[in-house]
Amino acid sequence: MPPCYNSSTMTIPPRHTYIDLDTDPDRAKAFLEGVLTAARVTTIEQVADMSLKELDWQYAPGWNSVGALLAHVIAIENLFRITELENRKLTKDEALRWLPGVELGEHVSKLRGKRIGVYLKELAKARELTLQGLDALSSEDLGRCRTGQFHPDGYNVAWVLYHHVEDEVHHRGQISLLRKLYTHIHGHN
Repeated sequence: MPPCYNSSTMTIPPRHTYIDLDTDPDRAKAFLEGVLTAARVTTIEQVADMSLKELDWQYAPGWNSVGALLAHVIAIENLFRITELENRKLTKDEALRWLPGVELGEHVSKLRGKRIGVYLKELAKARELTLQGLDALSSEDLGRCRTGQFHPDGYNVAWVLYHHVEDEVHHRGQISLLRKLYTHIHGHN
């Protein structure tokens, strides 16, 4: 057991927002590309057969729908790509397009009416642009410590991409639960 764990107090280790790439930055870049690709393939496999009714269904008022969660995954990826890989702020048009999906909450009711084919195209485009941005990034830029948005003590782009995969996998768990609840209540499509 790691030394940071004490069986009597179960101390939670600190969250690290910096991935050390000193050993082999180019290999780390290839690893991140592989993880991004594998996570996306699994997400697509989980949702590819969903109907519009199932995508827009909410278990209860205020809950996310599967469509809203997909919009969130797409919006977050575009936000991370723009702010971290392209190292710029969102334009006004980009903010109008992506922030409802980033924020969810009050915007969930507006994130409706898209068929799965639209989400699949948007997922593919977002990932294509992210991989292009990652490919264009130097190994030094991938590992360079930044401060601000994600952690005041510093983070790097490698960690941001890892965090994006972590977020997508987390939301895929929510999607799985919503699909099970939908099937339990409504039966199969």
